[in-house]
Amino acid sequence: MVAQRFQVLADLIRVFPLRPIRTVNFDSGDVNRATPTGISGWVYRFRKPEIAWHADDQWLKRLFRAKQPGRLRLLMLTPWWPYPPRTGTFAHTWAKIRFLGTRHDLTLVTFWREGAEEHRRTILRYCRSVFAVRRGDPSCDAQRLPESVRQYQTIEMQMLLESIPRRLYDAAVIEYVFLAPYLKFVHAPTILAEHGVISASMAQAGDRPLWGDPTGVFESSPRETELFRQYEDRVWPEFPVRSTVSEEERIEIQRRAKTGKTILVENGSDPGIKLPHPLPDTGKVLFMGALQYYPNIDGVLHLWHEIWPHLAQLDPSLRLIVAGSKPVPEIRALDGQPGFELIDTPPDMRPIAARASVTVVPLRVGCGVRLKILDSMAFGLPVVSTTIGCAGLAVEDGKHLLIRDDPVAFAEAVHQVLNDRSLWQRLHDNGLRLIEQRYSWDRVFEPLDTALREMALAR
Repeated sequence: MVAQRFQVLADLIRVFPLRPIRTVNFDSGDVNRATPTGISGWVYRFRKPEIAWHADDQWLKRLFRAKQPGRLRLLMLTPWWPYPPRTGTFAHTWAKIRFLGTRHDLTLVTFWREGAEEHRRTILRYCRSVFAVRRGDPSCDAQRLPESVRQYQTIEMQMLLESIPRRLYDAAVIEYVFLAPYLKFVHAPTILAEHGVISASMAQAGDRPLWGDPTGVFESSPRETELFRQYEDRVWPEFPVRSTVSEEERIEIQRRAKTGKTILVENGSDPGIKLPHPLPDTGKVLFMGALQYYPNIDGVLHLWHEIWPHLAQLDPSLRLIVAGSKPVPEIRALDGQPGFELIDTPPDMRPIAARASVTVVPLRVGCGVRLKILDSMAFGLPVVSTTIGCAGLAVEDGKHLLIRDDPVAFAEAVHQVLNDRSLWQRLHDNGLRLIEQRYSWDRVFEPLDTALREMALAR
């Protein structure tokens, strides 16, 4: 009891006034203008976070209150502000927040984004507390990390994690390998939630000629790709449990990590987004996705330049709708061409999906599981995909969707779906059934919930 009271006192000292002071040793460099070059042992004062929200004004009582039976106290660290969920990556994270926040007391820690305050009420429906800091400059001790990891390593986030009372969480989830170095600042059993093997995607992009200029991690040189692979091999074993979204990637991560366990937590969708009356005869084809993401950039350009000419020969009246966030110049340049319609950063994809009769996923690189396929099935739209586009999904060609890799065969498959009502209806029905029976968010997150409970119980 005495030890417990001392722990509570220590937690209160951490919280007030959310400006912990600590001594930090730096090898070199100027870190947020706090430490001159070459000086070690200086005192670094942490700025108050941009966001420190709580679901009620009495939140500190949670430090003293006994846990509710069946509910855990969880911490979740994400690399991006999760709302609104306008891409597949954000959709997965937001669905996970809703799932965990409904069942447990969730503390969200993330990086601040302009306009975040507009979503306070929505976020606090699922989170007991929310803390966010500005990205800031990378800390000096991140210099040996891959560039795509280094940009997320900041003193502000380190200090924020150390300032959060340990009694607010029994277990934690770190989203994405980019944030793995923060594990040492999280004082509870932690799951690393992977969304794909990033180094494998980087290598794919370098193995074949693709359309458009590479963006993000796909800009990496072969040396950076190898550096990232070594980084994955180094950090994966540090986590007792890891999760990923496809069985193939689960096996690879477990093989390379060697220790601990890797569980399957698949992507999913919401059966509630089903369109009331999807139409098979609109004459419109839909591609949706984040349009600054290189696999999608290549997918759109490959579709338009190599597949669409064959499809236009079969039916010149067809139109392509490309909808997604932050389209790059190469995609913007296509807007207005005959048969091409670009919708930039739509707030809601459902009205756009209601205008189309089929969704296409002509991806040639990428990792993880494509939420665009699952969302299309949940809408009630048939899907034509490449093999890579539907990798990791429990789907059968001809039953749940059509799978074609050759541009001519892909075009013919789209034309077939649009002109064969029985095929359209079969893909529509089987897709909806697959979402309801296997890929609803509540189903796919159950293994995560089980793993978190086991870790907290064994603590």
